[in-house]
Amino acid sequence: MRLAKPINIMIYTLKPNFYNQKNSYLLYSNFSKQKEFIKEILGDKYDSILNKKKYKDHPARKSLEICDLMIDQGGVIKWPENEDKINQILEVVLMNFIINKCSGRTKNDFILGNFGNYRNPDIIKRNKSRVLSNEDYLSLMTEFACAARYLNKHNYSIEAIPERETSSPDFKLIISSPPSVILFECKRLMNHCDKIIIQSKIKQSNRQIKEFSEIKKLKSCGVLVLDISGICPCLQVELDQHLNKIPQKIENVKNDIESLLKNDYRSVSGVLILWNEYEHFQKNNLSLFVFHKRGILVEHKKPKYSITPDTIETKDWGYSFYLPVYWKSRKN
Repeated sequence: MRLAKPINIMIYTLKPNFYNQKNSYLLYSNFSKQKEFIKEILGDKYDSILNKKKYKDHPARKSLEICDLMIDQGGVIKWPENEDKINQILEVVLMNFIINKCSGRTKNDFILGNFGNYRNPDIIKRNKSRVLSNEDYLSLMTEFACAARYLNKHNYSIEAIPERETSSPDFKLIISSPPSVILFECKRLMNHCDKIIIQSKIKQSNRQIKEFSEIKKLKSCGVLVLDISGICPCLQVELDQHLNKIPQKIENVKNDIESLLKNDYRSVSGVLILWNEYEHFQKNNLSLFVFHKRGILVEHKKPKYSITPDTIETKDWGYSFYLPVYWKSRKN
């Protein structure tokens, strides 16, 4: 699991303590850069999503509201006022980390510049055609997170190339050693996660991967990334126990997928399930929040092309982000 560098932040609370003033700027900077990124992705749709009533529940708008809140508060999380927003805050900070890895740049140069050919006009057009839909926008965020995970590996050279056509898989990984190509289709489930819906996503992805492979004459394994973060709320788990146990809700999804990947849909070599977890640890004047985007790969029993550990991880996929929180008292 990829570990992010901790960012020290402070929370105002009724408990007595102290803090380092400069730490609030670090968090302030993260939210400022994340807001820039969202604007870049939305492009000319930014004003519509931000202001029109029909987009009041759009995930980009909710992220922007969190960014504005934290910017207005100078990077300070207020407690207990912001207690119900802590998960959203952690998610935005984690996405900041993920996209920073995509760009391959510093936190002060926070754009998609070096992420494959995402600067290609056709890819920009493809992305902007997806941002108005809640599901498509979140699927795009899953695509970024997944591609960034592999771009951030150091044991071999990888290039992530997004595809232009919406009917194609979302992106392909080109791996130099060992030489291979992996096709990825990323989908975010929004309302339900029953077996019928999962089967429809697998069937659609199988068709896309199969047709693309035939047209391009590729002998490539295909992976469906199924992000169920929106259906399975951010789960609180015991500190340091998350890697040893799969939550029951995820286990149920895993069992459904295993039953589907036996004989049919052989172009889908595996399904990568993604979900969110967080841990909270309190000791004296320090709180530690740890946010995880976890993943588990369910492999096909009889795939057309098999996944091997030499190409992508078969377990312990994901990111972790640590937020040490220092407390300070206040009068009101």
